[in-house]
Amino acid sequence: MARVQKVQPKKKKTNQPSQKNAKSKTELAKTNPKREATKNEILFFRLGISIIAIAIVVVTIIFIVQYFMNREPEAGPYDDYMHITATELIILAGYDEVHGVYGDFSQLDGKAEYEDLKALIDGETHIYFYFYRSSKISNPIYEAVMSVDDLENTAFLFVDMDATGNANLFEQPKLTHLALEQNRDNMLVIFEVEADDNKFETWVLTNHIVIEVNKLQS
Repeated sequence: MARVQKVQPKKKKTNQPSQKNAKSKTELAKTNPKREATKNEILFFRLGISIIAIAIVVVTIIFIVQYFMNREPEAGPYDDYMHITATELIILAGYDEVHGVYGDFSQLDGKAEYEDLKALIDGETHIYFYFYRSSKISNPIYEAVMSVDDLENTAFLFVDMDATGNANLFEQPKLTHLALEQNRDNMLVIFEVEADDNKFETWVLTNHIVIEVNKLQS
């Protein structure tokens, strides 16, 4: 009778890391900890971010400035009509203490830049000086002025008190007789050229200015 030989099953070997390898990894972790940034590195990082932010702000400002510089200013409602500055107002209506007269039209003679102005006032018995602020246009006065027939050929001169050339308008001693009021937004001065006395009338109230302007329509 044959004998049955029992075969013992082999035990599976498990791959367990050796104690030496485990120890090496532990030591490696201890000897190579996660490195933190130094103070200098943090400082340089923050400095770099700040420089980038400043550069963006500067570029934005440059674009904004260029936009407003290149943009054409909006046209004012009176821009197409004859404007004068404080200097020209002195020529036309300033008081000359030496000769005791108001205005010296001869200063306009022979000057190309004054040809249109001279042609407008030559032979006129009344010259109108309308003082206004381009930043505060009065609608009632605007409507009255625009209703004047042939306004461009009338001795109606505009003085924009907001204009750079009129910055010292209220500091001119030769214009004190016009009784200009710096706190006003609108004034109308009527110069009666041939009158012996009371050559100037100054109106500061809107309704009075409208009334005087409307007289030009008749």
